[in-house]
Amino acid sequence: AIGGNLGMNIELRFVPIEKELSNTRLLYSESAGRFIVTIDEKKKKAFEDIMGGLEYACIGRVTDADILQVSGIDGKTIVKEKISDLKDAWKAPFGDLI
Repeated sequence: AIGGNLGMNIELRFVPIEKELSNTRLLYSESAGRFIVTIDEKKKKAFEDIMGGLEYACIGRVTDADILQVSGIDGKTIVKEKISDLKDAWKAPFGDLI
């Protein structure tokens, strides 16, 4: 999102999970078997064919808006930030402190 100046709408309720997790755990838990990829809509079928019987899910969409929006397990918005603000924060992780 930052590199392409694009936004994203992410819905945590679509993330495949084996046990119930809080929004925080779902957002920040790591797994060696979990990857996020972006697929051109025209290539969706080819991607699905490659994935075969593996578990996967579409959890969001890339948008032209300057917004990262994440909806929690209950569908309510839990993060809504401008990509440009996130980019500025990423470039200066400690602000003016260093």
